[in-house]
Amino acid sequence: MQEIYGMIHTVKASGVDYLSRPAFRDILILCFDMVDDMMMDRTYHSLASQGEYDASVSVDLWVTGMSVYLRGTIEEKIDFCFRVYDIDMNQEISRDEMYSLLSESIVKSPSEEDKDEAIRDLIEIVLKKIDVSTPKTQTSKISKDDFAASVKKNKLLLEVFGRCLPTAQQAKDFVTLRMRSLIQEKFSDKY
Repeated sequence: MQEIYGMIHTVKASGVDYLSRPAFRDILILCFDMVDDMMMDRTYHSLASQGEYDASVSVDLWVTGMSVYLRGTIEEKIDFCFRVYDIDMNQEISRDEMYSLLSESIVKSPSEEDKDEAIRDLIEIVLKKIDVSTPKTQTSKISKDDFAASVKKNKLLLEVFGRCLPTAQQAKDFVTLRMRSLIQEKFSDKY
């Protein structure tokens, strides 16, 4: 944990008690090969907010958040991912949120209408996998309890709306001295 604590002091601007969104995005790109803008912003938000909409990543939130991000329990990761996917922070993932999250999943489509239809089809597949089908609830929203229960049955559903966690190897590499030196090299003059 001391390595993680030391990293924020390398990356954050001097005289500032928090990690900026651009610096956090640079860490996600450099260390975790994350390039999806929406997922990077939502990951920052999930780490920063933990209840508040537009909070910053303080030193304490960095250490506790990265602990969960890198080696959290399945329950902690479910909570983290759900916060990433719950864009409007109302404790459920609506069809509109699913649409926004899955819209980058369709890479090539003959027309915008075909892309919209493909995204709607993906939403239906996800709702069936999470077992929140329209006839069952009539709302087609995913609650945190539904999400947690489904993920515990099938761990692949944890990142069903987009990659927001590191791979096991990336998590392991992040806490090594080699990664710290890479971060120091990258951020020595930037922030």
